[in-house]
Amino acid sequence: SLLRWRGSASVVGFLVQATCLAGAFSVAQAPVAAGALMLSAVAAGTHSIGFRPLYVELDPPQAGALSGLGNTLASLASVVGPMTIGATLAHHHQQ
Repeated sequence: SLLRWRGSASVVGFLVQATCLAGAFSVAQAPVAAGALMLSAVAAGTHSIGFRPLYVELDPPQAGALSGLGNTLASLASVVGPMTIGATLAHHHQQ
């Protein structure tokens, strides 16, 4: 089904992104790391194929509100992530 295909594409996108990010931080050569980061960015664009259309399928009149809520929740990671890393670094720096 279309839903299964989109879900699979989303999962593959996440896995490729995770693999590329792990590779980027485990290699010593800058060009290889840059290539892995570029592939990771491309893969990041593929996982939205799985959940964006789902908003419209769940509730067409509220698709905009659902999309906004999803984007808000996803954006929290860009706030919480750096704060967590900063707190972790500050804690380890004090020791």
